[in-house]
Amino acid sequence: MDLDARRRLAARAVVGLTVVAIAALLVHGPVPQDEGYHAFADRRAWLGVPNALDVLSNAPFLAVGLAGLRVARRGAARRPRWATTAATLFAVGVAATAVGSALYHVAPRDATLVLDRLPMGLAFGAFFALLLGDRLGPRAGRAILGPAVVLGPASVLLWWASRSWTPGGDLRLYGVAQFLPAVSGVLLLALVPPTDRAARAALWAGLLGYAAAKALEAADEALWRASGGLLAGHALKHVAAAVAAGFLVRWVALTDAAGDAAATA
Repeated sequence: MDLDARRRLAARAVVGLTVVAIAALLVHGPVPQDEGYHAFADRRAWLGVPNALDVLSNAPFLAVGLAGLRVARRGAARRPRWATTAATLFAVGVAATAVGSALYHVAPRDATLVLDRLPMGLAFGAFFALLLGDRLGPRAGRAILGPAVVLGPASVLLWWASRSWTPGGDLRLYGVAQFLPAVSGVLLLALVPPTDRAARAALWAGLLGYAAAKALEAADEALWRASGGLLAGHALKHVAAAVAAGFLVRWVALTDAAGDAAATA
């Protein structure tokens, strides 16, 4: 099967996945925010900073976001404008997550959770556009960029607004904005994997790192108990998610390098 045929198959798979996910959530009904979500295991303060490890463990997001901005700027002359915009928005979203998540963990509640999730929604959407553009072709990435970077933050605002008519709000759209890029990434890597081995490895590492971060988030209390109160899962989740984002920044850089090599071959 040639590349165009594989891309058409992959595009149909992503569209099918999207339709199935949306249909399933419509049938399921509202997904409320867990009432106990803000009750994190590690509540120790340090130097006057409440919930210190959950706050300070966001620092790697800032470092990765700044590295992403350098990569976006360095490759701007070699990429289509939409791709540079997507790479820049992804880096901004990651860097802003350091601030939003830190503010949230200083005083965990729904109002501050919005500050945490808004930049993450932006980063998810920008990554989705980069992913589709790289694996399905520039037209796909350019077409999805605007809707994707609007959908992510809008899904957070919809959850916030929905709290006024349903207890806990409705996280369905945010779930789509968060998980669709990751699951689509697995599909696209299986159907149209990058020919560059290093780029393929970086993308896989980013997706697996994100999965590890979600697992650590779920194991917050269990890890706290298992470590005898030394370390909980949520701080480790921040580190794992930042490392995953770092691999995605590396994937963007390697994709630029592969494009340069192809252009000069």
